[in-house]
Amino acid sequence: MSAWYIAPIIEFTDADPESILGILSGAAAEQNFATTPESITAWRTTISILQRAAQDWLDVIPNAAKWAILLEYVVPRRRRRIDAVVLSHDLINLIEFKIGSSSFNRDAVWQTEQYALDIRDFHAESRDRKIVPFLVATNAESSTAGSNLSTSQQINEVVPVNVGGLSSGILEAFSTLSSKNAREIDHHSWDNSSYRPTPWIVEAAQMIFRKNDVREIRQSDSTNLDDTVESVLELIAECRLKNRHGIAFVTGAPGSGKTLAGLQVVHDQRISSKQGEAAGVFCRVTGP
Repeated sequence: MSAWYIAPIIEFTDADPESILGILSGAAAEQNFATTPESITAWRTTISILQRAAQDWLDVIPNAAKWAILLEYVVPRRRRRIDAVVLSHDLINLIEFKIGSSSFNRDAVWQTEQYALDIRDFHAESRDRKIVPFLVATNAESSTAGSNLSTSQQINEVVPVNVGGLSSGILEAFSTLSSKNAREIDHHSWDNSSYRPTPWIVEAAQMIFRKNDVREIRQSDSTNLDDTVESVLELIAECRLKNRHGIAFVTGAPGSGKTLAGLQVVHDQRISSKQGEAAGVFCRVTGP
């Protein structure tokens, strides 16, 4: 996992905004992410806000020059990108922007909170590090910067801020939560950290079926289950070879193993994709 843009704060502050925009656009093209006039405008606004805030941090804390900023930080498999991450010594600040918004709606707060939970639970370099999620509504009139900071929790509650509140919020989080004696976060190591999320329920089921026969997961009394599965798999192979469609009717009394046969077929490695994913979909419908 890695960000589309990463730099020390001092370098980011002096950088040409259009150069940063070019890096983001190039990374988007590499990832087959379609850029739009709206996304370009949002990036320009985000860069401008962050550069002004970064200058404030440098004015107040000279050592902030060693902080790092990451833009469009990719959270793999979750299909998410965190708008910005600021690593301030030993503190992780996650920033979600809502350009043009004047309020902090529940969905936006939930989204920002989920980013923080993902980083806490699955990001190796963030283990035992304090995390502060910020939600920035650029047109909001009020800001609650600092009001939700807690020294007793690894993840703080989402801090809703406006543009001005982001600068002061990061400073207050650093002043309240950072420890001078703590080991400084290496931003390159953090950017390239291993990430091991728990599998989705479908992924978990597929992994189980790759390593176990369905009869090992649940015993079946059907003596001809193997023959049934093999017959269906032979039909699938023949249809693939001849580029045709086929249909198999499996009959039997309740409890004879029809459902188990279907599960065994769709998860059989012989019809799986090259990536090991199941090539079939099992749908069970009750009734005639």
